[in-house]
Amino acid sequence: MVPLMYLLQGTWKEAPQRTHRWNNQKLSAETCQILDNRLLLSFSGEETAKVRWVGFLPRFHMPVWGGWRTFVVLAPVNYTADWHVGWIPHDVRAGVSKVAVTGPVRVTIGPGPVKFFGLDKDGAQIELVHQGSGQIGKAGITSRRVPLF
Repeated sequence: MVPLMYLLQGTWKEAPQRTHRWNNQKLSAETCQILDNRLLLSFSGEETAKVRWVGFLPRFHMPVWGGWRTFVVLAPVNYTADWHVGWIPHDVRAGVSKVAVTGPVRVTIGPGPVKFFGLDKDGAQIELVHQGSGQIGKAGITSRRVPLF
């Protein structure tokens, strides 16, 4: 899958997308309501981003076919163990990645507002900080090896 993800993002110089439909868990509205709003990072969206899906294809994961290129770098604050990144978008159900990561992650930004959060291995919410942003294919030296989720 890794070679395909490199092709779909259009660059070999950056870490490829690591999450896919089968390793994401959807979250209920009730679960989202118990999240601490003070620990959610909100982004207004990238107005030039295309729609998420084209038929059954997840266009947003395919920058070479007009998918989302803008990303933000998120990192846990005072937390060094494995954690999971989650999202609450404006247009689909909220979710969390089952892929654990240590340190910062890059997450793409679509056309509408989105909120991101972090969970520790026990499901407790952790504080995140926005460390920067960029574009897939133009990531700087400090963010090109940061995992893309």
